Amino acid sequence: MLEIFLCLAIFFLVLVFFYKQKAEGVNILQIESDKLNTFHELLSEKYPIVVRGLGEPKFLTPEILKSTPRLHGYQLAPKLYLGDILKTGKVPTNLKVPEEVRKKLATDVGLHVWGEHTWLPQYSGENPSWFLSLDTQVNIGSIGLTKTAAYSTLLYPTSGTFVCSLLLESAEKFLPKQWEGRFLDELTLSDTPLLKEIQFIDIILRPGHMLHIPAHWIYCCKVREADTIPLVGILEVHHPISRLASSLA
Repeated sequence: MLEIFLCLAIFFLVLVFFYKQKAEGVNILQIESDKLNTFHELLSEKYPIVVRGLGEPKFLTPEILKSTPRLHGYQLAPKLYLGDILKTGKVPTNLKVPEEVRKKLATDVGLHVWGEHTWLPQYSGENPSWFLSLDTQVNIGSIGLTKTAAYSTLLYPTSGTFVCSLLLESAEKFLPKQWEGRFLDELTLSDTPLLKEIQFIDIILRPGHMLHIPAHWIYCCKVREADTIPLVGILEVHHPISRLASSLA
């Protein structure tokens, strides 16, 4: 019995060690969709990865949402329903949809099933399938500064164009105390005296592309073009250690 506990403890420490590994610089990797067989190899680099050429989204588009009346009753905020946004085509600037609504909507539009069948297998090169789990959300509008805890966070825009800013975790010491949910381009020298010390990289993300962000990065995505309803599918791939870290965050 003691040997079993010892083996489990060693296994746990190994997982923590690999989870804690981080990139040392700001860099972006890129692959085309026809080279997805190399995706799991690039994960060990601990850098964000842009996957290009995934084709036109087949779900979670304004047109599909409009043609699905059962979804129109989703309450996104007090006195605001999904049907209202689909009718007007306008999203309030500071819209913050409750997490439970974002997750339920991801299930109802098919994002979760798509992620389980299409993307979880891409991680099988490093982990057995039983070792991984998936969380999904539908985001409407921009995404303020957020730190990733999942082993892999996938951003999949299905409508609209976004500017995604990526920062190393080490940049957190330069950010103001209440930085979560804010946007990098809105920070000023008055609230962020060491703003010029923050190193980041911007990525233009459009439908048909996907962005993988490893654990321990900080990101935000801001709508670049407001001529359509901006929609992003968020897929978080977890292993036991990242799941624990996420629950404690």
